[in-house]
Amino acid sequence: MNALGHLIKTAVPVAAFLAAAASMPAYGQQSQQSCFPSRFGPEDQAGNLNHITPEKTRRASRLIKQGKSYALGIETNKNTPAYAPRTFEIKVVQPGQEKGPIGPSKTTYNDDIINGWVGIGSQLD
Repeated sequence: MNALGHLIKTAVPVAAFLAAAASMPAYGQQSQQSCFPSRFGPEDQAGNLNHITPEKTRRASRLIKQGKSYALGIETNKNTPAYAPRTFEIKVVQPGQEKGPIGPSKTTYNDDIINGWVGIGSQLD
């Protein structure tokens, strides 16, 4: 590769990175300015959950006629229906334990690695 080709191959990604980095503060400031303030005050974290009051809960409980309950949670796994290219995968691993238990107490443990899209199954958002 000649010197010009090498310069172009190096300069284009660097220029793209610098342009993206330069726009980040402006983007962050703009997104903060366009947020709508909460009607419940600037420190509010609950949002519309503020509308669920003890009185409204009592009134809602009077609407129960048959006492049926419905499970609203669903299991999410590799067989959960999803539009392509969405997938969901859970791996159970034992990091650092390839040679057996660790240390004098013979410690073992499992870790879960979840790799997936939150827009599948129960729509985890």
